[in-house]
Amino acid sequence: MAKLCAKYRPRKWSDVLGQEVAVSAIRESLRQGWGGRAWSIVGESGTGCTTIAMLLAEEQADEARVSYTAGVLVDTAMVVRMANENPGKERIVVNRAYVIDRPSGIPADALEMLLSVLPCLHKNICVVFTQTFGDERAWLSESVLAQQVSNLCHRVVLTKDGLEEPFAKRCKEIADQEGLGGKNLPSYKALARRCGSSIGAMLNQIEMGEMMKDCP
Repeated sequence: MAKLCAKYRPRKWSDVLGQEVAVSAIRESLRQGWGGRAWSIVGESGTGCTTIAMLLAEEQADEARVSYTAGVLVDTAMVVRMANENPGKERIVVNRAYVIDRPSGIPADALEMLLSVLPCLHKNICVVFTQTFGDERAWLSESVLAQQVSNLCHRVVLTKDGLEEPFAKRCKEIADQEGLGGKNLPSYKALARRCGSSIGAMLNQIEMGEMMKDCP
């Protein structure tokens, strides 16, 4: 069975739970254009950073054209590709997106190159950084370069407030659909509290049979 968090990842903006303010801000900003700039999605683990980053990336880029990379794997060669994918007069424009998780791992030489590349991205390129608040604090404390790169990004903050009930309801629906349910909604709310309102952690527990009805 596929991991539930991957199988049930929201595929459209209306499926995102509990982040109405952030989603509204993103969709309003998209009216000004999708590519040619960088985004930074920041929130607690499990609140939807990766989901929203992928939705943003796939807004105009085919899934096959989205690169998902950990910050520690970013190098100058990747940054050069971002710059060189700007189409010339004779080239067909192909939308591409780079989702970079935890930019605190990006080495200094790649950060320095990003400072010159990000402001000049072509309109067919979108770059999205994802990180927790703790990761962001660590990144910004690393160097002036990190602070300068961060300043080039459109920052979107996800909330952790009010997620218990919508996450509980959605996880119950998934568990019942997968034949892994049996417990009542209050049990799912308790699971949300134990998991710190991280839907990924909740789904992992459901996969392990946590919410199946106890035998009499």
